[in-house]
Amino acid sequence: MTPLPQVNDSSRAGVIRVMTVSRTGWLRYALLVAACLGVAVPVSAQGFKWWSDEGTQKRLSLSADQSRKIEDIFQQALPALRTGKQRFDAAEQELSALIEHSADDGPVVRQLERVEAARSELNKSRTLMLLQMRRLLSPDQRVRLDELHHERGRDLRNPPGRPSNRP
Repeated sequence: MTPLPQVNDSSRAGVIRVMTVSRTGWLRYALLVAACLGVAVPVSAQGFKWWSDEGTQKRLSLSADQSRKIEDIFQQALPALRTGKQRFDAAEQELSALIEHSADDGPVVRQLERVEAARSELNKSRTLMLLQMRRLLSPDQRVRLDELHHERGRDLRNPPGRPSNRP
């Protein structure tokens, strides 16, 4: 158990009471934070096929040959991405079940390692696919693609009709 200092309001000023938190409590908190920060997104939800979009093709000056080759890379990678996503989802469901049933730390930690290994493999597959795609682009096209990506991210964070949090 890990001691945490906690101010006890009912005690005299300046007196600190030590509260203990079980390892399971810390583990559950860590898992909740990890789930909130690192959720893998389904392949279909990661974006659109920018290389097939007419407006993007024009803006990047993407040739028909480049578009076809990028589509080929995507189609080649798709089975591995789908399999990786299924492995990740299955491992994550098993982890959730273990946590729900108040399992001991050992099995939860081992399953957490499986979840993170599956997430890592999925991310590696996706990153290698994207790297192959980027290699087909000229330096100027890469710059313009990055600009489009940032614009799209801004648009997704601040859709029309949604009030901005900024003054």
